[in-house]
Amino acid sequence: MPAILNAHQLGRLIDRTIDHIGDESTAPLHGIRLEADATHLYAVASDRHTLAAARYCHHGLDGRPFACTVPAASLRLLREWAGAQPGSGDVTLTLESTCLRFAAPPATCAS
Repeated sequence: MPAILNAHQLGRLIDRTIDHIGDESTAPLHGIRLEADATHLYAVASDRHTLAAARYCHHGLDGRPFACTVPAASLRLLREWAGAQPGSGDVTLTLESTCLRFAAPPATCAS
């Protein structure tokens, strides 16, 4: 059930929603909700006063939608990781039980 999009798109989804996450006193709102359907990956965040949503077309979902909230504590590291990937390089998102796994092909060095 993986969804595949490029690293640049993943970074933009985070950038467009991260400023709207709730504080740590409201656990369900303290992160970004990622949801995938047959054609799009959505990112949603809210602090109870504002709501931010963004979406990108993905390729690779096998028809099984998923949803998972990425905790705020993980977002900075995830954004840095996405920024370190080649912008057009594919990032695969796979829901494993209650954990969302992000994977990219290993980088190659030109000699």
